[in-house]
Amino acid sequence: MQHEFKFAGDTVEVTVARDSQTWRLGDIECQIMADGRLKLNVHGVTKFAH
Repeated sequence: MQHEFKFAGDTVEVTVARDSQTWRLGDIECQIMADGRLKLNVHGVTKFAH
């Protein structure tokens, strides 16, 4: 499963090797929202990439 997002003006390509819409990268909790945005939660701070 491959996704592209714009975050702070940069394009970030994310490849998820499973069907889950939520995964963790160290302290970062990532979730792909139903509208296609990437939600990042770092130490309780939530950011969105489009």
